[in-house]
Amino acid sequence: MTVVSRSEAASNPHLAAPRYSIVSAVYNVGRYLDDFIASIERQDLDLSLIEVIAVDDGSTDDSLARLKMWADQSALRVIVVTQENAGQGAARNNGMQHVTGEWVTFPDPDDWLEGDYFTKVDQFLEDNPETSMVATSRLTFLEGRDSEPKHGHPLRDFFTDDYLADISIRADRFHGSAPAAFFRHAVLQENDIRFDLRIRPNFEDGHFCCHYLLTREQPTIGFLGSAHYIYRKREDGSSTLQTKSLSPEHFIDVPRHGYLEVLQYAREVTGLVPGWLQNFVLYELSWYFQEDMAIGNAPTVALGEVGAEFVDLLGQIATYLEPWRIDAFDIRRFDREWRDILMHGVFVEPWHTDYAVVNQIDTDRRAFLLSYRYVGAAPQERVIADAAPTTPISSKNRSVEYFGQTVLVERLLWVAATDSAFVELDGRAVEMRNSSPGAVRMVARMRPMAPKPRRSLRQRVALERRIVLAAADSDYARRRYTNAWTFMDRIADADDNAERLFRWVRTVHPEVNAWFVLHRSSLDWARLVKDGFGDRLVAHGSWKWTMLLANTRHFISSHIDRSHQVPQPLSRFRKPTWKYTFLQHGVIKDDLSRWLNRKTISLFVTSTPGEHASIVADGSPYRFTERDVKMTGLPRFDKLLERGSEFSPGQRDLILVAPTWRNWLNIKPSEGQARGQVIGDFMQTEYARHWFAVLSSPRLRDLAQAHGKRVGFLPHPNMQPILSAMDLPDHVQPLTYEGQDVQGYFARAATLLTDYSSVAFNAAYIDRPVVYFQFDFEAAMHGGHLGREGYFDYRRDGFGPVCITDEQVDTAVAEIAAHGWTPPPAFQERIDRTFPQRDGQSCRRTFEAIVALEGPTQ
Repeated sequence: MTVVSRSEAASNPHLAAPRYSIVSAVYNVGRYLDDFIASIERQDLDLSLIEVIAVDDGSTDDSLARLKMWADQSALRVIVVTQENAGQGAARNNGMQHVTGEWVTFPDPDDWLEGDYFTKVDQFLEDNPETSMVATSRLTFLEGRDSEPKHGHPLRDFFTDDYLADISIRADRFHGSAPAAFFRHAVLQENDIRFDLRIRPNFEDGHFCCHYLLTREQPTIGFLGSAHYIYRKREDGSSTLQTKSLSPEHFIDVPRHGYLEVLQYAREVTGLVPGWLQNFVLYELSWYFQEDMAIGNAPTVALGEVGAEFVDLLGQIATYLEPWRIDAFDIRRFDREWRDILMHGVFVEPWHTDYAVVNQIDTDRRAFLLSYRYVGAAPQERVIADAAPTTPISSKNRSVEYFGQTVLVERLLWVAATDSAFVELDGRAVEMRNSSPGAVRMVARMRPMAPKPRRSLRQRVALERRIVLAAADSDYARRRYTNAWTFMDRIADADDNAERLFRWVRTVHPEVNAWFVLHRSSLDWARLVKDGFGDRLVAHGSWKWTMLLANTRHFISSHIDRSHQVPQPLSRFRKPTWKYTFLQHGVIKDDLSRWLNRKTISLFVTSTPGEHASIVADGSPYRFTERDVKMTGLPRFDKLLERGSEFSPGQRDLILVAPTWRNWLNIKPSEGQARGQVIGDFMQTEYARHWFAVLSSPRLRDLAQAHGKRVGFLPHPNMQPILSAMDLPDHVQPLTYEGQDVQGYFARAATLLTDYSSVAFNAAYIDRPVVYFQFDFEAAMHGGHLGREGYFDYRRDGFGPVCITDEQVDTAVAEIAAHGWTPPPAFQERIDRTFPQRDGQSCRRTFEAIVALEGPTQ
């Protein structure tokens, strides 16, 4: 450690000691330092009361030079220290050796402080001299998006005012941010409190704060809503907190040396674990559970051995948490499932809930879905209906998985509606609860749902409500749209499963009141009009769309997120009453349970034995049973089979390149947008570099030309908006989805190059060879897209070779060409096993499954 610079004020031994010391650990934040420095220089407190110790942690950018310039020019007491890179905690510990102030704070140099920050703190301490710690209000600034900082911190309710809290009494209050806190220097010295270097990448602040507070018999925290600390959330996602889920230390070192150590220490020193500390640890654990639920938004390493060790640590931590505190915790969202895991799932003792929940009611088929959870051996179960044991209509055991481990089992039972029904577990009747209290009718009075009578409109309602409901309930809307079957693929694209089934229904069952929804500007709109379906199209976002959905009986879509949302005006005044059929966009091969379990689905379409079993079998993580899931085949497979037969091997002229997407490559679309925007530096990403290396390969180009083929590039729809701006090689033909015969692409394909996309099943369905290019397997399969690894193993079950490098892709295509552009026998056998029934009847089977949702004929 070396002191490289002191300001003139810091070098003057005759100046009185400052009251406040800023210790800041600096590492490669040169582009942010000007904002940080300016925020300290503009403090309206007497600057002689403040000193700064900035510790450069071996930066490789211009951070150190900027700090030295600051020390040379500032009237503040500024000391600049440098050390070899050792981490934030080590830098702060070194900085504390130079502290002379009464109070110490540790702001991060990529954040900043409002101009009256120290004045607010100073005034509070003058008024409340007994304060142990000061906590300031953290505002969030989302770089690249926010124009002003926002009160977005999860604990913002702690900072609605300025007040002093004795947390030995107020156990619902705690603070764990060293940057936004002030500590008594004497307490730190007397108790040798330092940042624990083992605790990374998070909670080193929390651990430090907890040990500090545990030195006080009656710890008091001054919560200052008026003192604003601005936390910068970096646009590039490079901050420590934004990347922690990719760090094994986040799941092993932090729980062991952070949470577990401080809980053990508290019990050793005080004989108990204070309530505030238990709540703090529960708050921290809530983020772990939430991260694991957020599949597709944040990849994670908490799988396999790392996940197993983390769950074991959870069990050790849970022994220090009182069950009633876990049950009562409400400082932030904490699901019932998470509570059951901490109270029971991480232990070996058998357990089951003492209640069963009515999760769903099907009035048409006179049944309801019950569930309960258990650990260990399954309890002895009896379902009693009308005073007699009965057999469930359908049932399964769902594995409740977190961090790659099964921590609970959820038992799901579809039971026929009767005058009275309940569940006995281990010989005792359990309480029956509704998932939405007051929303469920007596099951004995269930009847098939009749069309809703027209609502009476009260005179004193908002004009918008009157207009929306009047339009939805108008004679025109009811005459035209009553009992409608509404079909939809994407907002801007058709030619997927919904369109294929819509066409079949209009042709074979014209008596069905079928409609297709699409954005009016889509190229597919004109194509459907040309094909004679113009009188059955409804523009997405229009008033007709609102009227249609208000009267829809069946909503049938290949997508289940934004594309099937209720029109905003309607959603504010009326809940949807339709039955939702999820046709799927492709064959599921990964574990999408995190995503799909949250959805309400009446009919879930599957296509292969493996896919079907992965969703409905006992022990699968999905909440769906045989009653909800039917193996009909994708409706578009019928057209695909027909088109595929039109091209003999010699007529197949495309080497089709069709990679899937990565969620981290686009910015989330705003309300009303069909798609998000591609990130600005897309062409510099690993994804773009690898796929453009394949497209630009001279070997692939020469191979295609030698065999009379053309390389066709069909990017994912999220990438389509920038397709025209890409500088593709001359031998590559750009392909789009909108207004095109997508099945025709696969029919013409001599081979398909993809990565993880389910389009490989399209190619295999018509016996086209496949090559998988998986240069980023770990990131993509550990949560970086929508799901994690499922039942489908690409090397064991895939329809072609798996390649890791660009050169391997070229070699694989050359071998397929040498085999006559047909799948080698081993891969053909896998195709035949995956699709035992290719008969062109997928639409018929799907239609019959939808009709069956209406229940028995009355």
